[in-house]
Amino acid sequence: MAEREIVSIMWHNLGHHIEVVYLEGDPDRIIGAQIVASQLADSVGLALVPSLPGTIRWERGSDSSTVAPEAPPEVNSSSSP
Repeated sequence: MAEREIVSIMWHNLGHHIEVVYLEGDPDRIIGAQIVASQLADSVGLALVPSLPGTIRWERGSDSSTVAPEAPPEVNSSSSP
């Protein structure tokens, strides 16, 4: 079975369930402690982001987005004072 790329994980305090969302396909929902969700998120490089009360959420960082980065500022190459 091919591995699917995880894009976010949300842990819910109520019911202690973990929702794992993939780039493609349906999400997985499992029962587990916060530490399990945290370790999974850490192992796939997700970052903690703000979430609703009673939840903890991790997502891929902004460096994974499809938005083109801004061009670096031009540097003046002349070294004359």
